[in-house]
Amino acid sequence: MLKTIILLTTIFVSFTIYSYPVIKKIEFKGLETLQKSERHILSYLKSKENGPFFSGYIREDIKLLFEKNLFKDIEVFCIDGEGKSCSDDSSEVFLTYKLKENPTIDSVTISGNDEVEIADIEGVVDVQANTILSVSKIQTNVQKIRDLYKGKGLFLADVNFEIEQKEGNLVKVRFKINENAKTIIRKIRFVGNLSIPASEIKKVMLTKEGGFFSEISDTGIFKEEDFERDIAVIKLYYQEKGFLKATVSDPEILLSKNKKEMDITIYVQEGDKYSFGSFDVSGDLLFPKEEILEPFNALSGKEFKRSDIATAIERVNIMYKNKGYADVTVSTPLKINETTKIIDIPLVIQKGKISYIERVDFEGNSITRDKVIRRELRVYEGDLYNQSKLDYSKARVFSLGYFETVEFQIKEGSREGRKRVVFQVKEKSTGTFQVGMGFSTVEKLVFTAQISKNNIFGNGQSVSLSAQISKLQKYYTISFSDPYIFDTLWDFTFSIYNTNILYNYFTKKTFGSSVTIGHPITDFLRFYLKLKGEEVEVEKGGRISSASDIPSIYGLFKDGRTVSLEGMLVYDRRNNRMFPTKGFYQSFSVENASYLSENKFTKISSDTRVYIPLFWSFVYRFNARVGWIPDSKNVPIFERYYVGGIFSVRGFEWGSLSPSKEQIASPFSSLTEFQVGGNKQLIINNEIEFDLVKAANIKGVFFVDSGNAFIEEDPISFAKLRSSWGFGFRWLSPMGPLRFEWGFPFDPKPTERSYMFEFNIGNSF
Repeated sequence: MLKTIILLTTIFVSFTIYSYPVIKKIEFKGLETLQKSERHILSYLKSKENGPFFSGYIREDIKLLFEKNLFKDIEVFCIDGEGKSCSDDSSEVFLTYKLKENPTIDSVTISGNDEVEIADIEGVVDVQANTILSVSKIQTNVQKIRDLYKGKGLFLADVNFEIEQKEGNLVKVRFKINENAKTIIRKIRFVGNLSIPASEIKKVMLTKEGGFFSEISDTGIFKEEDFERDIAVIKLYYQEKGFLKATVSDPEILLSKNKKEMDITIYVQEGDKYSFGSFDVSGDLLFPKEEILEPFNALSGKEFKRSDIATAIERVNIMYKNKGYADVTVSTPLKINETTKIIDIPLVIQKGKISYIERVDFEGNSITRDKVIRRELRVYEGDLYNQSKLDYSKARVFSLGYFETVEFQIKEGSREGRKRVVFQVKEKSTGTFQVGMGFSTVEKLVFTAQISKNNIFGNGQSVSLSAQISKLQKYYTISFSDPYIFDTLWDFTFSIYNTNILYNYFTKKTFGSSVTIGHPITDFLRFYLKLKGEEVEVEKGGRISSASDIPSIYGLFKDGRTVSLEGMLVYDRRNNRMFPTKGFYQSFSVENASYLSENKFTKISSDTRVYIPLFWSFVYRFNARVGWIPDSKNVPIFERYYVGGIFSVRGFEWGSLSPSKEQIASPFSSLTEFQVGGNKQLIINNEIEFDLVKAANIKGVFFVDSGNAFIEEDPISFAKLRSSWGFGFRWLSPMGPLRFEWGFPFDPKPTERSYMFEFNIGNSF
């Protein structure tokens, strides 16, 4: 019976279809821009060539084409094979769709934006030039721009559009924005925060309440992205306080009538507070249970914190990854006792397959050659995977000072158990060219010129030419250095210099050169050997005394040749050699001038530097410098120690802290106070450095300095150190690092200035 019904239905439908005219051809007229899109337009139609002609289909075709927003006018003409209008008696018909296209967008412009970057607006606008105009699409984009502005806290922004007709069926679309005033957050309230005060929660939020300077500082302006982040952070903060199941529901935002102010209410459900209970571990145990559980057991009895768990897990991960198990997983299922509110955690470790490093690749080093990065690494192809060595390699590459950022990714190799390490770096400018002028209260006008380039041609070599001219000194130098000369572990530095320095009581002129070579003993300890040759000319009379006032003291005012050999040990654990923010530096050196030298002396020096990150961007920096000339008899005056100035104790005039003796310049003169310089020195610098304007690479600094030089008969004494305090700012400019610092001596003497401003080009310690 069913087969009979299907057969009859098929016969009926076939008869019905064949009783209608057949569409012999469909063509379009009026297409210009869309002329190449005929096949696409044809696919939109229900009417098909060689298919039946239904008048109902024509109505649907017109509706479908209008919905595509491509045409503003559509007409359909139908004729039979004899050129007459179609009728039910026609056997074949020809359809012609006469179309009038919507205009084509010639250009899209955006105007009126100030608070929101044009790139951000273009990121949400999808109306583009050389596409067909769609008014509904433009209206959708208007709303997108309004939503973008709301997310930036500009609820009053008004967005409209204009369509300007041009020749050739072209139009220009213009989005016009009137930003109006920002919406200031008047009050942020919390409901349900029984255990944590609102003031504490607000400290972890980027969203802040507004104030008098909100329009200027941008603080207190509602920003949707920041607020969404804050909601997630509040929940995490509660979990850090032991409230494992705390929830933060959708906030309530109430705008004032003029939309210029808003109140925000955040609803919190704290739930119960939980504590850590006991820990256990199972699975693939490569280490004794006690060793694995050591960081976890220390948490027992403490309030629950997800960050504590994450830190302990990371320690276990590194233990396994340092054994080659790169894919180790540590699961921490929580067993919660709702009666006692104690959480026991039975860890499960799956070590995975042991892995080896198949390849080490580099990305982002468009200037620096691969070998410059590779020679800093402590992981190599074929090595067993080791997380600590990878982290250490990353730190060594960053400490070069050539890159803004250094990261690495671990990717799968060609087969199981093989890993590909990809170091990703972002190059930064390592060259400077500058011609400048500064002012110092001591040196007056300071003219400077410098051309320097680190990482020449990406080879890691450095060269610099510099000159500095002021009332006190003229300094010219050329230097070249290569940390891996001839691709060996030896580093090499060569310098030529010419100086003319005006001290308080004498003038020193020097022409010299030096060669320094170094070799690592360990990754952090290096040995250096420096050979220096100088031709020195010294004259009586300086900044504060004429030649006639200076007594003739045997051995102090010797001219001649200085040839010295200096050995130095350097231990360096700084995170960045150019701009350190963490780490330790220690050097010890002995310089001896005897063989081939007319000026003979021995100098022993030590430098200690410590860098400790504090909070936010604050960094504590400490420097202690000690110098000693053991046998100072007949040591020329220019090799003795003079302390004071921007390179030692700020707030005091350059070289003014030096022991003095009363001397007679001639039988006819009275006793004269004369700075003879010290055979010992101690300098201590304490600084707090912080970001002042991070985007412009400007840092602020507060400092306390102490130091002095000591004569032969006086031992180094902390009681005799002179001290100062001060502040300043440092700018890592495109031309190089600039220092501007004001120093104020503690308890200045009547002959000393109450403060000193000093300017310098170059880094601090």
